[in-house]
Amino acid sequence: MLSPLQIQNIDRMFSVFDHDGNGLLEWADFELMHDDVYRSFPGDPESVQGVRLRTAYQGVWDFLRKSADKDRDQVVSKDEFRVAYDADAEFSVQLVRYWEDVADALFDIADGDADGYIDEPELTGIYTAARVPGEVAAIAFRAMDGDGDGRIDAAEWRTSVQALFTSSEESALLKGV
Repeated sequence: MLSPLQIQNIDRMFSVFDHDGNGLLEWADFELMHDDVYRSFPGDPESVQGVRLRTAYQGVWDFLRKSADKDRDQVVSKDEFRVAYDADAEFSVQLVRYWEDVADALFDIADGDADGYIDEPELTGIYTAARVPGEVAAIAFRAMDGDGDGRIDAAEWRTSVQALFTSSEESALLKGV
């Protein structure tokens, strides 16, 4: 049984995935996320990086559809999403694995100068593309920048992404979503 806090965090994650806000997860949400990344960052959505990101989003969607779409209507409702978390302890572990591919692709796109780091404006670009408020990005940046050097490396980014899916505490990275 999920705790109220776990349900709150799961619902927040659902709201990030539900990019068009219609209360359902569908492939169109992930296409919109991909397109919004390229509105936030310069580049060609059909580049190697763009195709990598689209492929990663496709992996997440295929997993969600297979694991959570119990009525096989090609959409995942919030209830189906919650039930998948509650019914299968491996669901969140596997979802993290798929989302790590998205996170890695996003990091590479945001790291425009390819120095191996993203700074606060670049993180804000990722959050903006996810339609998460900029003030949440500022809070998240401080939480992610574990060593306080004013930038996030790939390991800090990946650890933070993993925590979004596995934390049993309220996520500082999603407060305000």
